[in-house]
Amino acid sequence: MGEYRIRMHTEITAEQKIVHTSVPTELRMARQFLTRAGVSFRSSEDLAETLPFSRGDVTAGSESELQAVVIGSRSTVDLPLTIEQSNYFANIQRRVAAGEVPRKAIADLERFISDNPTGVWENSWVRFPGIKLSEFARGVFQGDLLADKKKPDRGTRCDIQRFCCTGGDGVELLRLPVSYLIKLALADLIGTQPLLPPLVRETGIRLMGHYLNDNTSPETFSFNVVTMTPDRGMGQGNRPGNRASLSLYAVARNICERGIRTCREQPESKSIFRAPPARAPERTE
Repeated sequence: MGEYRIRMHTEITAEQKIVHTSVPTELRMARQFLTRAGVSFRSSEDLAETLPFSRGDVTAGSESELQAVVIGSRSTVDLPLTIEQSNYFANIQRRVAAGEVPRKAIADLERFISDNPTGVWENSWVRFPGIKLSEFARGVFQGDLLADKKKPDRGTRCDIQRFCCTGGDGVELLRLPVSYLIKLALADLIGTQPLLPPLVRETGIRLMGHYLNDNTSPETFSFNVVTMTPDRGMGQGNRPGNRASLSLYAVARNICERGIRTCREQPESKSIFRAPPARAPERTE
């Protein structure tokens, strides 16, 4: 029994030594790594001066999410058309007509489509003829349809049919979320300006990548990161970039309204604005 206690004490002591000695070893390795990187530990002043990062190195960017609506009649806007032409809507209509389900099962959808006097459709997609795009914009669109942009030989995405449809007059239309239409509008502007200076053209192409597509709300992230300093205010540096981003949104929206139009007598319009996350529309009597 005594030998067992001695042996057990020896094993525990050995484990404790391993635990206690591992921490200084890690610290020594970290110190050696920082020394090789040029950090000096001779004094606290030298340490502060030679650290690879300090508060003056802090940069920041931002991401903005906006809301988008499409304004138009139920016969021209994508959202009510998609609902009315969906298999789900047709199946519910058939089951209601057969008495299999109560009328209420489809009443809410019909009310949503028909009872909209303002013609404002939140988060609707848009439809327009792809032929109206410039050659450069069509190339951008075809590139974005690839399953893997780094490996074009893999072909297009498996859901490519979501982005195409046929209009009532038989014209082939593109069907796109407003968030992506912003990028495509900028591409269309670049493609229709043959006299653009190379720097402006390259900058425009670079900025297109900052407009994100989440299929609903338009999003953008900073065109460039800015240095954050206490004297300027932590966050003040992002303001010019945000203003530039919103200004470019306005330009792109105008391009959509004037250049990329549908073949209809009353084309729908788009509105992009700052707002809280989308919620269910409220009805006031």
